[in-house]
Amino acid sequence: MVSLEIKCEMDILPRHFKNVSIPEEIKSAIGEKITILRKIQQMGVPSARVNQVKDEIIHNFKRNSLPYFTSSSFPAKAILSEIRKSRKSDHISAATIEFLCAK
Repeated sequence: MVSLEIKCEMDILPRHFKNVSIPEEIKSAIGEKITILRKIQQMGVPSARVNQVKDEIIHNFKRNSLPYFTSSSFPAKAILSEIRKSRKSDHISAATIEFLCAK
């Protein structure tokens, strides 16, 4: 088996948002940064192919997922996802969540 873990840590910064009051509200609810963790696994890999499969997984991640991570809308979407995942949306105003959803 080949297993890769991809980790992205992102500070919550005012430049990620059009409305400057939003970062402070979000930071007070979920903290100063978010961490996005992706685990990618491929089972049944022969020992002789481990390095090749690892390279293929990295290539596929760069081709398919990296454009999402580099998009200008990524920070707000990632933060909204973290809010939903952490179930802390009750600490953030409906207007802020609506603003993030509208992106």
